[in-house]
Amino acid sequence: MRVALTGARGFTGRFVAEALAAANIECVPVTVDLRDAAAIDRVVGDTAFDRLIHLAAVAFVHSDDWPSSYAVNQLGTFHLLNAVARRNPGARCILASSAQVYGRTPRV
Repeated sequence: MRVALTGARGFTGRFVAEALAAANIECVPVTVDLRDAAAIDRVVGDTAFDRLIHLAAVAFVHSDDWPSSYAVNQLGTFHLLNAVARRNPGARCILASSAQVYGRTPRV
Protein backbone atom coordinates (compact mmCIF):
# COMPACT_ATOMS: atom_id res chain seq x y z
CA MET A 1 0.00 0.00 0.00
CA ARG A 2 1.18 3.51 -0.85
CA VAL A 3 -0.05 6.45 1.20
CA ALA A 4 0.27 9.97 -0.15
CA LEU A 5 0.85 12.39 2.73
CA THR A 6 0.46 16.16 2.54
CA GLY A 7 2.11 18.09 5.35
CA ALA A 8 4.68 15.33 5.84
CA ARG A 9 7.25 17.79 7.24
CA GLY A 10 4.78 19.49 9.58
CA PHE A 11 4.15 18.94 13.27
CA THR A 12 1.76 16.00 12.89
CA GLY A 13 3.02 14.79 9.52
CA ARG A 14 6.43 13.82 10.86
CA PHE A 15 4.83 11.43 13.32
CA VAL A 16 2.39 10.03 10.77
CA ALA A 17 5.26 9.36 8.34
CA GLU A 18 7.17 7.55 11.10
CA ALA A 19 4.11 5.48 12.05
CA LEU A 20 3.52 4.49 8.43
CA ALA A 21 7.16 3.43 8.06
CA ALA A 22 6.96 1.42 11.30
CA ALA A 23 3.91 -0.38 9.87
CA ASN A 24 5.83 -1.13 6.63
CA ILE A 25 3.52 1.14 4.63
CA GLU A 26 5.14 3.21 1.92
CA CYS A 27 4.71 6.92 2.59
CA VAL A 28 4.83 9.24 -0.41
CA PRO A 29 5.25 12.85 0.75
CA VAL A 30 3.26 15.24 -1.43
CA THR A 31 4.61 18.77 -1.59
CA VAL A 32 2.51 21.19 -3.60
CA ASP A 33 1.14 24.71 -3.26
CA LEU A 34 -2.48 24.04 -2.31
CA ARG A 35 -3.47 27.38 -3.82
CA ASP A 36 -2.43 26.16 -7.29
CA ALA A 37 -5.14 23.84 -8.67
CA ALA A 38 -3.15 23.02 -11.83
CA ALA A 39 -0.05 22.05 -9.81
CA ILE A 40 -2.18 19.87 -7.54
CA ASP A 41 -3.70 18.14 -10.55
CA ARG A 42 -0.23 17.43 -11.99
CA VAL A 43 1.16 16.09 -8.72
CA VAL A 44 -1.86 13.88 -8.04
CA GLY A 45 -1.75 12.58 -11.61
CA ASP A 46 1.98 11.83 -11.37
CA THR A 47 1.85 10.18 -7.94
CA ALA A 48 0.78 6.56 -7.49
CA PHE A 49 -1.08 6.01 -4.21
CA ASP A 50 -3.91 3.99 -2.69
CA ARG A 51 -4.67 6.30 0.21
CA LEU A 52 -4.27 9.99 0.98
CA ILE A 53 -3.74 11.57 4.37
CA HIS A 54 -4.17 15.33 4.08
CA LEU A 55 -2.46 17.23 6.89
CA ALA A 56 -1.14 20.31 5.07
CA ALA A 57 -2.82 23.52 6.18
CA VAL A 58 -2.40 26.89 7.77
CA ALA A 59 -2.47 25.75 11.40
CA PHE A 60 -3.17 29.07 13.10
CA VAL A 61 -5.62 31.41 11.46
CA HIS A 62 -5.10 34.98 12.56
CA SER A 63 -8.14 37.18 12.17
CA ASP A 64 -6.19 39.62 9.98
CA ASP A 65 -5.11 36.93 7.53
CA TRP A 66 -8.23 34.87 6.95
CA PRO A 67 -8.15 35.16 3.11
CA SER A 68 -4.84 33.31 2.77
CA SER A 69 -5.83 30.61 5.25
CA TYR A 70 -9.15 30.21 3.43
CA ALA A 71 -7.27 29.84 0.12
CA VAL A 72 -5.12 27.03 1.56
CA ASN A 73 -7.40 25.28 4.03
CA GLN A 74 -10.74 25.34 2.23
CA LEU A 75 -10.05 25.93 -1.46
CA GLY A 76 -6.77 24.01 -1.38
CA THR A 77 -8.47 21.00 0.19
CA PHE A 78 -11.24 21.23 -2.42
CA HIS A 79 -8.67 21.32 -5.25
CA LEU A 80 -6.82 18.36 -3.76
CA LEU A 81 -9.93 16.21 -3.33
CA ASN A 82 -11.20 17.20 -6.76
CA ALA A 83 -7.91 16.12 -8.34
CA VAL A 84 -7.96 12.82 -6.42
CA ALA A 85 -11.57 12.14 -7.49
CA ARG A 86 -10.66 12.72 -11.15
CA ARG A 87 -7.13 11.26 -11.31
CA ASN A 88 -7.26 8.51 -8.70
CA PRO A 89 -10.90 7.53 -8.20
CA GLY A 90 -11.38 5.03 -5.42
CA ALA A 91 -8.48 6.31 -3.32
CA ARG A 92 -9.54 6.67 0.28
CA CYS A 93 -8.81 9.97 1.99
CA ILE A 94 -8.33 11.09 5.56
CA LEU A 95 -8.59 14.81 6.32
CA ALA A 96 -7.31 16.40 9.52
CA SER A 97 -8.69 19.51 11.12
CA SER A 98 -8.28 21.55 14.29
CA ALA A 99 -10.42 23.10 16.96
CA GLN A 100 -10.06 26.43 15.16
CA VAL A 101 -12.93 25.45 12.89
CA TYR A 102 -15.25 26.09 15.84
CA GLY A 103 -14.12 29.70 16.27
CA ARG A 104 -13.54 31.50 19.53
CA THR A 105 -15.33 30.07 22.51
CA PRO A 106 -16.12 31.80 25.79
CA ARG A 107 -13.71 31.11 28.61
CA VAL A 108 -15.11 29.04 31.44
